Amino acid sequence: MTQLRSTAMALLIASPLIGGCDLAVDDATRIERAEQAAAREEYRAAAIELKNVLRSDPANIEARVLLGQISLQIGDAVTAVKQLQRAHELGAEMSDIIVPMARGLLAIGQVDEVLALDPNETSSLVARADLNAILGNARFQKGEIAAAENTFQAALSEQADHPEALVGMARIHVEKGDTKAAEIAVQRVIAQHNDAHAAYAVLGRLQMNNAEYQVAEANFRKAIDHSQDQALVRERLTYLAGLIDVLLVQKKSGEAQDVSTQMLDLAPQHPYALFQAGRADFEAGQMDLVIEKTQRVISAYPGYQPARLLLAAAAMSKENFALAEMHLQSLVNANPDNVDARRLLAQAQMNLGSPDEAFDALEPLLEGGGAVDPRLLAMAGSASLRRGNIEEGLEYVRRSAAAGGDDRTVQIQAAASFIDAGETARAIELLEEMPESMHGDERDFLLILARLQSGDTEGARSYATNIVESRPDDSIAHRIMGGFHMAAGEHEAARRQFEQAHKLDPEDVGVIVNLARLDALAGDLAGAEKRYDTLLAREPDSLIALLGVSRLAEKGGDQQRAVALLETARERNPQALQPLLLLARYYLQTGRGPLAMERAEQAVSIAPENASSLNALGMAQLGTQRYSEALGTFERALEYGPNNVDVH
Repeated sequence: MTQLRSTAMALLIASPLIGGCDLAVDDATRIERAEQAAAREEYRAAAIELKNVLRSDPANIEARVLLGQISLQIGDAVTAVKQLQRAHELGAEMSDIIVPMARGLLAIGQVDEVLALDPNETSSLVARADLNAILGNARFQKGEIAAAENTFQAALSEQADHPEALVGMARIHVEKGDTKAAEIAVQRVIAQHNDAHAAYAVLGRLQMNNAEYQVAEANFRKAIDHSQDQALVRERLTYLAGLIDVLLVQKKSGEAQDVSTQMLDLAPQHPYALFQAGRADFEAGQMDLVIEKTQRVISAYPGYQPARLLLAAAAMSKENFALAEMHLQSLVNANPDNVDARRLLAQAQMNLGSPDEAFDALEPLLEGGGAVDPRLLAMAGSASLRRGNIEEGLEYVRRSAAAGGDDRTVQIQAAASFIDAGETARAIELLEEMPESMHGDERDFLLILARLQSGDTEGARSYATNIVESRPDDSIAHRIMGGFHMAAGEHEAARRQFEQAHKLDPEDVGVIVNLARLDALAGDLAGAEKRYDTLLAREPDSLIALLGVSRLAEKGGDQQRAVALLETARERNPQALQPLLLLARYYLQTGRGPLAMERAEQAVSIAPENASSLNALGMAQLGTQRYSEALGTFERALEYGPNNVDVH
């Protein structure tokens, strides 16, 4: 009896809970609730109702269609397409689902599937106009501009002010260079739909192209403001990227970094978000952040060339020429016609003391007989001079100086080349003729160096002293003075200046390397290694530091450690050429032909059109008595480096 009473009491207590839950609610009521929630833009609540319907009745077409449409609203295009396709399989009319199906397919990048849809499958003018606008966007994405224009026009013939089709036509006009027609089209959209985010974005891009940067910025911000819905995340990312572009043009690097943070909040691993953030960091001078972000892009997308170029530029600015060379060589291998990559590659190789490789990189740009960029001529001249081709080098330098005009970079490069060739009087004349607007640290250092080499040591000293006295808190001024003392052989005075520069700017890689060289010259190999260790602590893969420590080990007689460090440099920088060339030469000299072959072959795989890598392979083949192969390899090397003395 007691147990019966307990059971009855439990049922009485449970009955209000049972009455309060939705077990008795039918599917039609759930669908009605979902529609009401969707009307209030409570999409997640609507989705829960519909999923409950499908749990009890998987064949409910109405619930699947509605769930597909709602999934599209919350930005889940994959689920939207899946639900709409299943609804069609269950018997839903294509005319009822064709527009959301097209939007979902386009959102997930299935452009060909979008183009397979037929506007004639719906009798509704509104639906047909919508579908034609979507089809126009799909054709535009494929680069079928004429077909896209016809499709947008078809949408406009059914609905004259269709906003999506008008924006599409604006993009067509931009593609065809008719900016006036493009602006008229987007202004029509904005006049009728002041929340048309895509129209504001197109208008912003038009104004940016016309150098109307402030109004362009305002319109990109409007596009962002009107695309806050979750379904518009992809579009908002595009608008944020456009805003970064226009901010960087206006030199607003801090604001650009703020906007890039918003991009990364939306898509932390998106390669374009990382790339745009890297661009903003570059303009702000934060090169370590640039390198970190671009390395993440390249890790996920090794073929994304703009990221490699940006990383290389950041590495160059930090004087990490080995890292820059690694990525630039990869760029040139993938795209031999990339002029910017070749130019930077040659510059990096010159800084690494490889003038042969630098000239090889530039040579394809000097051929053809037409007008050549004065900067390329200047670099070619410098490379030729440093590898001993004096007359050829001077001819390139004279041509660059004559064509350079008011290009400061060209004149500086020409002056440096004249100094390399021993024509110090010509260098001093060129530097002193430069107008004040072209003065700077490089000119100052070259004037000091030219005077030193011409025998005017006291004139050089006086000039360098004036720089330091006028800028006592500037690390670069102390670097210049240190460079003077180093060139004059006054090592202790050089050390004092470099130490002061290091105190003012502890991150300056060039200063740390110069101090390490001074330590080594003084016989303090342990002290020099500590300097390089500070670089390795910041950047464990630093090629310049690993190569520096390897040279110290060799100088100290520890050849085994020197080679081990070169192998470490190779492993940590798999695209770097220098460690492979040094290792191939060492293994060949010590009778380890197979290892020399292996390293030389790796060098050729990285730089198949590089005379030095081919020369290393040819030498390894010679050393292993593969004479006919060696001859073929040397002949290939001469094709890419006809003036390479080692190959000859």
